[in-house]
Amino acid sequence: MDEELNDAVARELKEETGLTGIDLRQLQTFGTIGRDPRGRTITITYIGVVVTENMHLQPGDDAAEAAWFDIDALPPMAFDHKEVAAMATQEYQRVADIPKRLEYPRGARSEDFAAINDLTWAYRSSRVLQAAVKIDLFTHLADKSLSLQELCSACRTQPRMTDKLLIACAALGFVERDGTLYRNTPRAQTWLVRGSQLYQGDIIAHADVVRDFWDNLENQICLLPPRVDTTAVHRSFIMGMHNITMGGRGRIFLENIDLAGRKRLLDVGGGPGTYSILACRKYPQLNATIFDLPETIAIARRVVEKEGFLGRITFVQGDWEKDSFGGGFDTVLMSNIMHGAESMAPLKLQKAFQAMLPGGLLIVQEFLLNDNKTGPLTPALFNVMVGAYSTKEMVNLVREAGFIQEKLVFNDENVGAGWIAAQKPTNLPESTCV
Repeated sequence: MDEELNDAVARELKEETGLTGIDLRQLQTFGTIGRDPRGRTITITYIGVVVTENMHLQPGDDAAEAAWFDIDALPPMAFDHKEVAAMATQEYQRVADIPKRLEYPRGARSEDFAAINDLTWAYRSSRVLQAAVKIDLFTHLADKSLSLQELCSACRTQPRMTDKLLIACAALGFVERDGTLYRNTPRAQTWLVRGSQLYQGDIIAHADVVRDFWDNLENQICLLPPRVDTTAVHRSFIMGMHNITMGGRGRIFLENIDLAGRKRLLDVGGGPGTYSILACRKYPQLNATIFDLPETIAIARRVVEKEGFLGRITFVQGDWEKDSFGGGFDTVLMSNIMHGAESMAPLKLQKAFQAMLPGGLLIVQEFLLNDNKTGPLTPALFNVMVGAYSTKEMVNLVREAGFIQEKLVFNDENVGAGWIAAQKPTNLPESTCV
């Protein structure tokens, strides 16, 4: 009776299925008289979306078993639960269709972007599996649970990267986490434990051996080895951010972030300036400033000019480790610049707070792990290479920086686009405002 609704539904989901860290949103209240013949019952339903192949269910409490079902082949259900499921399905399809409802050029399909995005991440998954097999991770976990330190001792590995590898293996469905302990999933126990009848580690190791050929495939194709251009490397990285924003992330941003009435946007580490362009295009009253390094600003200026927004979008060259972000902004956007504990996130959030007017809106986009740090897959893979916070960790950092009303607005787990919004308080002393 003393439990909040959101806490109760998260607890109940964990007790019945073992799932944690899911973004759950209230759907509808069902309270028709007679819906439950046992007595008057009012039900508040929630909806959440997960990647099922990476989520192993563990029935508990009063659930004898838990399983995934095809929406079009649901089993018999009690009371009005068929109606509840139908409404949840309808709501999911509405949300899933958001990118499709936003305008793409003729012939372009959002599912094609999703397929290309999956392929760009696929080799990272393969490398995680190859590395885990090489250190005999799954064999050391055969029929037992071990802590991170115990695994490091058994595998002769260092804790920081082993922890990241375990998170990725959990996202891939190979290990499960119970508090501080890890154990194999049935998939790993069957196929990846050395000496088992169906062991696949040797062919995985062979794939690792021939990897050099695939890593240098372009050298086999070209008449002359491709020239390495360091300038082109940086440009590809920055324009790659433009690619993925135009391909799908930008549509998520426009659909879920409301900038009505906002006048001055600071885009910290704005890269090619794509989010600023999209925001200014949708909101005519808005002007934007992109804060980034000089070599990145040079690229962004060309993109902004091509899109016709020079004047409404201005540029400030700076280093977020050393320079102030300025002041007088009613909105600050920080997209993919706070990747885990080594990213100086508290410092960046503090500078953003100082740059904002009271009542200003903070918008953070990041690769967000679930709170149990067992996925989703794309953030888990990114975490191996760079770093990633869980949703709870990022929300706490935003709160500790002085912001209020912090919340997860939207999280697309497949592309790794988690959006958090918060507000700078309006009742701050004058000395705290820039």
